[in-house]
Amino acid sequence: MVSGETSYTFHHVLVRDVAYGQIPRAARADKHERAAEWLETATNRRQDLAEMIAHHYQSALDLARAAGRDEERLVEHARTALRDAGRRAAQLNAHAAARRYYEAALELWPEGDPERPELLLGYGRALAHADQAGADVLQEARERLATKGNLAGAAEADIELSDLLRVQGRHNESFAVLLRARELLEDAPPSRPKAHVLSKLSAFLMFADRNEEAIRVGFQALEMAEELELTDVRAHALNNIGFARAALGDRGGVVDLERSIAIAVESNSPEALRGYVNLGSAVANLGDLRRAFELYREGRRLAERFGDARGVLWFSAEEIYECYWTGRWNDALSSIEQLVEEGRTLHATLFDSRLIRGWIRLARGDDAGALDDASAALEAARGGEAQYLYPALSFQARTFVAAGLLEEASSAVTEALEQWMSGAATFSSFWLADLAVAALARGRASELVEGTDRALGASRWVDAARAYAEARFGEAALLYAEIGSAPDEAFARLRAAETLARKDRNGAEQELARALTFFRSVGAEAYAREAEAVLATA
Repeated sequence: MVSGETSYTFHHVLVRDVAYGQIPRAARADKHERAAEWLETATNRRQDLAEMIAHHYQSALDLARAAGRDEERLVEHARTALRDAGRRAAQLNAHAAARRYYEAALELWPEGDPERPELLLGYGRALAHADQAGADVLQEARERLATKGNLAGAAEADIELSDLLRVQGRHNESFAVLLRARELLEDAPPSRPKAHVLSKLSAFLMFADRNEEAIRVGFQALEMAEELELTDVRAHALNNIGFARAALGDRGGVVDLERSIAIAVESNSPEALRGYVNLGSAVANLGDLRRAFELYREGRRLAERFGDARGVLWFSAEEIYECYWTGRWNDALSSIEQLVEEGRTLHATLFDSRLIRGWIRLARGDDAGALDDASAALEAARGGEAQYLYPALSFQARTFVAAGLLEEASSAVTEALEQWMSGAATFSSFWLADLAVAALARGRASELVEGTDRALGASRWVDAARAYAEARFGEAALLYAEIGSAPDEAFARLRAAETLARKDRNGAEQELARALTFFRSVGAEAYAREAEAVLATA
């Protein structure tokens, strides 16, 4: 462990435990204290050994208490060591370990001590990342830091609190907290907290579909981060700028996202996780699901290495989309059930689960279940971000069509089209497949085609939806195949077969055979019955 020092080990753990148990508690306390003191003074690696030092001091304190000895001196050593271990674990992105150390330190820390607010901030940050919890701790830290005049620390607490509220689906509260942080530092000179607040604000504007503002504020943060040599903030700002540019149809945004990931990976920053999420989403929205799946898998491996529970959940949801689009529907449903049963869900993953399960239920003939999922998804999306509202509205329109609720379907198509037309600054993505089906069924195809003319940037999803709306079903199927969406490809082939049945029996049978192969493989009984009926009349 220490270069140049002799070390001794037991041949078996049972021998060690028996020997240890024979030492009286008071003596064990002394030995643990002496071990901690030696580790503090006998090596220049104190920071690297923070967890071991904390272990020895905490063990010494527990044993001293059990032996009825005076513990006051040990309390101070133990709490300081536990704080240092929490800081070290946080630096290594070991959030669960950081949470345990900070919690133990706080139990020993005097209530009125001036260092306690900083300790609360560390504990709240660890809780947020490890358990998606800790809003009350972060709020308390923010108030105490502001009271003692540490505005930078208070702003950092607000940033963590804003992030936590957002993943819990409390968007308005999240934005209000972020604006509060900006106000705290508005007159302050350039600093890490100020650059961090600006970059976080850029991200929120991006999520709110205010992409031009997101780019402007993102460049302010980027400039400050480069001036102060803040690598992690630089990666964060580039991430925001890149995704916003891509949403506006500028493919240069993909390059920004790739640069963000490269910077974060090189510096071993967890910002790389968000980079993989957003780059994957950008290329998926552009119509390259296969590359998106690869990026999500790489991101999940990194999240697991960092021990970032929130990141693992994000990538778990993306894996469920992969299962749906590649035809592993039972795996998708099993994953959804597991996430919900374990309570390991974010607001976003609950939405994703409803949407994907609804797609599967619709294809399998469970119209009532699909309508229930569509309603729940839309309820979760309203008042939130555009990235949820467009898919929810489009899917609800499609479920109404399938259930024969034609008046409701027309109203849903109207709202979806109006929202899309008024939200010109958003990705036109996978949800267009649902909207195209519903719009064509309700005689509104020309309006959807008009929307594709206005869509920003080139996307296979836009091209495929337009082809479907114009009844060029075979072309739509080919485009969905290029995208990597097997369900949309099979459904378009079904519609192509219906059209061909009147003039090209062989062509119709070929399309139906390919569609049926997929529908039967995933248990899509409702669509399979439609295909079989067409085959019988071809």
